[in-house]
Amino acid sequence: MQDNSTCIMTYSHDGFGLGHLRRNTTIASHLANELPASSILMLIGCPTGAVFKLPPGVDFMKLPSVIKRDTGVWHPLRLRIGLDKTKALRMGTIQEVAHIFQPQLLLVDHVPVGIWGELLPMLEMLKRRDNPPVIVLGLRDILDRPEVTRALWEREGSYEAIRKFYDEIFIYGCREVFDTSSHYGLAKEFAPMVRYCGYVCAKEPYKSKEQMRKELQVEQRLIVVTGGGGLDAYPMMQTCMKALRILGPHAGVEAIFISGPLMDNQRRERLREQAKGLKVRVLTHVEDSLSYLNAAHLVVTMAGYNSLCQVLQL
Repeated sequence: MQDNSTCIMTYSHDGFGLGHLRRNTTIASHLANELPASSILMLIGCPTGAVFKLPPGVDFMKLPSVIKRDTGVWHPLRLRIGLDKTKALRMGTIQEVAHIFQPQLLLVDHVPVGIWGELLPMLEMLKRRDNPPVIVLGLRDILDRPEVTRALWEREGSYEAIRKFYDEIFIYGCREVFDTSSHYGLAKEFAPMVRYCGYVCAKEPYKSKEQMRKELQVEQRLIVVTGGGGLDAYPMMQTCMKALRILGPHAGVEAIFISGPLMDNQRRERLREQAKGLKVRVLTHVEDSLSYLNAAHLVVTMAGYNSLCQVLQL
């Protein structure tokens, strides 16, 4: 790292799916391109690490993984050290990394205080610096039912944390489509901090339909079934597989299932067993997902934020 490098740090809990990691990776990649001398460190909790390609100048620190069981309820995913030790390990790591890295900009995704309030010691520390960083809260446009999010934020002290620590609120959406600030209690007191940024979607190059179909050796109409991260995609994919079996091998269609890296291996293998005798391929993850979607006649998706952004840009 150069001494004069602009240091930027991002945080995403990644407790359910890949959406937060995907969005922060897109933002980090853009910042690295716009600020070539910058160093961007992503704090992530995804159990598979940084799934998406990182450009020069961007790296990540992996926090112990957690999983969301209910609204505001989190549990360790892999470590068998108990809840208290997992909390302490994550909180201590976050604070120590921020202390050493000394970011000039901090971008927090989705949860103003972090899970279990794990960001609060770091936020306190950064605000006490002689030259405190700019601290930004990034929110996708639709979080949960407004009454659920408002109650959770009141209970966790999120509104007080925004008031005390944050300089800006970036909303990844359009007010004309969904007025995030009004629905989630940000429209009055926090109005000067709110910036609508439009939908955040990686503008990746992709292959033409003809080229991709040739590479995939697809001769019939193609259905692409994508599960996003894959953690909760199995029921949808199993239903699609059952439908294809009912149609039979002479339906004039081929299918590619992209399960996602977070799907349980046994479930993925079960899908592969169910695909036998059909013109169906089951893949775990693809780097060039836009090319697969562009080659399809029909896309079946879990319809998360990032998946819809990808489909709609084609």
